[in-house]
Amino acid sequence: MYSQIPEEIIRKVRNENDIVDIVGEYVTLKKRGRNYVGLCPFHNENTPSFNVNKDMQIFRCFGCGKSGNVITFIREIESFNFVEAVHLLADKVNMELPQQTNQQAKLSEEAETLLSAYDWMTKYYYHLLKYANEGNDAKTYLLERGITEDTIDTFQLGYATTNSDFTIEFLLKKGFHRQSLVKAGLLSTRDNQQFQDIFRGRVIFPI
Repeated sequence: MYSQIPEEIIRKVRNENDIVDIVGEYVTLKKRGRNYVGLCPFHNENTPSFNVNKDMQIFRCFGCGKSGNVITFIREIESFNFVEAVHLLADKVNMELPQQTNQQAKLSEEAETLLSAYDWMTKYYYHLLKYANEGNDAKTYLLERGITEDTIDTFQLGYATTNSDFTIEFLLKKGFHRQSLVKAGLLSTRDNQQFQDIFRGRVIFPI
């Protein structure tokens, strides 16, 4: 078992595992300009829409919308949680990870829940910006500032609507609890009675 892994170790695991090499173990890639392309492993397709960018160390499927870094890819392709994905990648480069106590294991489960909430909200905000009427003004603003559609897609930029009820309802349907979302920094509350999306009315740049 492994602990909540220090950020510097996670960064080292990412840096030591080139995303083109890792993805290439699962997908036949062909170089096209600055990117590598292939058939997406996450949905059925006949025309390659799966792109891997070696410079930025990210992948993006323009068909199904899945995207992320090398850790995200392993999580998706192997159905692993975050710690399992980091463990696998560390093994590939013969890197040892710190062992954990039972208390740390419990904390890791909580962290995994929070990461899942962040992931769902990234997808939700992106959808609002790209496809919902509520995101039209925000999308126009970004385009007028010189941010292209490709940039929006690559970095999953999004928009948080001013209506907090939409966000809360979306997350509750995904099985999250209001208090855990407050702890995750996605909701704010007043006396545990009224809850609001902390990012409401803002363009979102996920990290």
